[in-house]
Amino acid sequence: MCSKRTPPLSALKLLEIINEKKLSIEKFYHHIISDSSELIPKILDECVDVTESVQIGGNYPDRFVYTPPRPFKTERLHVSGSTNWLNLESFMSCRDLYVQFGEVSNQTEQSFNSFFTKWMNSKVPLQTLSLNGMKPSELRFIINILNNIQLVFENLFLTPILFVFRVTMWRLNRNWYGMKQRDELEFFIKLSSDSIEIHTKQSYLEYLKKEEEKRRYRQTN
Repeated sequence: MCSKRTPPLSALKLLEIINEKKLSIEKFYHHIISDSSELIPKILDECVDVTESVQIGGNYPDRFVYTPPRPFKTERLHVSGSTNWLNLESFMSCRDLYVQFGEVSNQTEQSFNSFFTKWMNSKVPLQTLSLNGMKPSELRFIINILNNIQLVFENLFLTPILFVFRVTMWRLNRNWYGMKQRDELEFFIKLSSDSIEIHTKQSYLEYLKKEEEKRRYRQTN
């Protein structure tokens, strides 16, 4: 539903009509431009009940921060462009959260620390977090938040970097690492030079199943 070419006011009106009629919206995609900043929170408010996927991109005022009126129902939230408005803690109700950071981000070590602490110590729907377009320094402080044992990651950056892990962690293959906390909750981490994916155990097992299905399909075709 909606597209990059749909004017923000038209998108808002359409969402309002559908929600007033109590109809279901499975997918919503829109690219918002900064000169419609007064409509941004209204459009996002109307997306709360989208069930399957919400994709939001565009440019936003630097000081704009959004807090949903109630938890989002969508399974997958995809955010790109300006991301300063995004408070990760407000979207742990989504099953999958994908963020493509732009050139400038106001996410700090403190905000990431608060988010990961709450996510990994609570039972929330969020199963997969994918952070993309990150700088090496940002990846470093995220890893430093997640762990407490010494491990050198090789071939990810120009020089090996030493991280200190705060949880039990083991290497599964070149890019995948397993992580177990003291309360036995397991997470799985995939690292690349500019991104990090974090999966719960359930999400990781589903990922492995899909990869196996792809492998079998390639073998039979």
